[in-house]
Amino acid sequence: MGGLPVIPEYVIQAYGFKVTRVEKIRRIWRCHTERHGIWGIKWVEYPPEEFSFIWQVSEHLRKKGFEYFPPIQQTIEGKGWVPDHQRGIWFAVPWLNGKKASYEKWEHIKAAVDLLVALRLAGQGFYPHNPYPGRIHLGRWPAYFKNRLHDLRNFQQQLQKKDRLSEFDRLYKHYLAYYIAQGEEAISRLEETDYYLYCQKEKTKGTFCHHDFAHHNLLLYQGKAHIIDFDYCLYDLHLHDFGSLVIRVMKKNHWKIRSAEKILNYYAELNGLTEAEQKILVAFWQYPQDFWQLGFSYYIEQLPRTEREFIKRIKTVLKQEKERLNFLKEMKKAAQI
Repeated sequence: MGGLPVIPEYVIQAYGFKVTRVEKIRRIWRCHTERHGIWGIKWVEYPPEEFSFIWQVSEHLRKKGFEYFPPIQQTIEGKGWVPDHQRGIWFAVPWLNGKKASYEKWEHIKAAVDLLVALRLAGQGFYPHNPYPGRIHLGRWPAYFKNRLHDLRNFQQQLQKKDRLSEFDRLYKHYLAYYIAQGEEAISRLEETDYYLYCQKEKTKGTFCHHDFAHHNLLLYQGKAHIIDFDYCLYDLHLHDFGSLVIRVMKKNHWKIRSAEKILNYYAELNGLTEAEQKILVAFWQYPQDFWQLGFSYYIEQLPRTEREFIKRIKTVLKQEKERLNFLKEMKKAAQI
């Protein structure tokens, strides 16, 4: 994406703000204003057609009375964003001075599950208008899994042809066949479930997925958990968010089965968890997403990280694999697979 631009004056004027102080925090600006409090102003490199999906999610939640997120603010002219004069989109949200959650603390994990269930209920009835194709994942898990499995096989072919291998290349190549087999099994398992029927039912109800339930996006504010940063939201199952949350919690808690049982039981108490949902989740958990993501970042995106950083990341994935397999074994038993 390159360097972030400075907030243009026309963006400030679009909201009628008189800004007294600006601080850049990661990829957002915290703007103190004279009469309107503190706002976060952000720039994203999305076309208007794609950002419209995020705006629709925000508006749906706002109209449903969902209080635990910062809704996107309309401009003075009633628009949901301000087009950048060169490229991308500017938008504003109320600033939340919350405390970041820790997925090593059970009370914070419970708060995340509470929020996730509330978000699912608020998301019902969401039917996007002219949804951006890249944001539609509902019913497409098998296709996405197969595409990523194709990536892994391509990486394998490229590495077999490569004359000089880096240390990361050697590690990644050594484990490729193992993780390809994991991916194949996950796809077979998913196709044996009621995934497509389940998607159809959820589509009828209306649904969406936040798609980034990371601990730093969960803020504890005024005694409640709030979710921020909807930049990656999708038209997809709520199970995507819950399944990802479980994985995040397990990584922080050394894949302890007791941690998995606690979060699954608590979620089931609040929302229910059918055997069909458990089987879909097991396939989701089995897919080697982290291993694929490393290869994608290294070989396709070519992210500006050092070789040492990539080696550290792959060693972390490999170190946790035995514990991850034990987690999968127990989850299969629970789902009667």
